[in-house]
Amino acid sequence: MPWLQLSHCRAKLLAAVAGIIVADLLMWVQLGFRAAAIDSSLYIHGQLRGELVVVNPQTEQLSAAKAFPARATGAGSRPPRS
Repeated sequence: MPWLQLSHCRAKLLAAVAGIIVADLLMWVQLGFRAAAIDSSLYIHGQLRGELVVVNPQTEQLSAAKAFPARATGAGSRPPRS
């Protein structure tokens, strides 16, 4: 009985199957974009080696990190006298 309902109008059956296939493809594409976004956002964190990373607060991207000013790092200051 169900097959008779489905095969009665072949055009409707093909349209329904095509709609299901398109919806399925869109879901797989969305899952692929989601996985790519997660992988790309975690890539640079996986490349860092260390338990603690200090970054200048003016840095917008880790791939183009800004250096600390010499005053903040203590570079160029005189060593303490003993």
